[in-house]
Amino acid sequence: MRKVLATFVLFIALQLPQAILYAQETGWCGYALIQGLPLLANQLSSLESITPDKTSTVNPSSLFQYRFSLDHSQVIIEGCWKTNPSRDLVVSLLSQTIQYDSKAMAAQVEALLQEAVITGDQVTTSDVVRDYVDQVLVYSIFEGKTRDESATLARAYIQDNLKDWEEPSQ
Repeated sequence: MRKVLATFVLFIALQLPQAILYAQETGWCGYALIQGLPLLANQLSSLESITPDKTSTVNPSSLFQYRFSLDHSQVIIEGCWKTNPSRDLVVSLLSQTIQYDSKAMAAQVEALLQEAVITGDQVTTSDVVRDYVDQVLVYSIFEGKTRDESATLARAYIQDNLKDWEEPSQ
């Protein structure tokens, strides 16, 4: 009996540092809403980079997950974030995945060129893409002190906008 108890205590002692490390690695667990950008699933992988890696020791509910609205104009993202998923961080990450499009981004090109004339700075396509994302992105965090509170707010949002998220029942 003592050998079993000692083995169990050793097992717990070995697992505890991992649990503490994991708790330190994740800053906040919860949900957020992205609107305004026509995103593809593969573009969301940049956001996955700030959530825990998929390993056998990570709880699946901590991993990055998402759900698109029916028309793909909105996406709810969820995960345990290694760092605060602030608007600036999301803009920065998404800017790396969106291709430069001179027609869609014409207003940003014009504004940045006018600013460059004044400041003397050069304008790159990366600048244009980042400015475009910053201008069109609508980003909302379903803030809660816990993941459950955040989930409740996300579910309430879907319920209030059900026509955008669920097919009508027949």
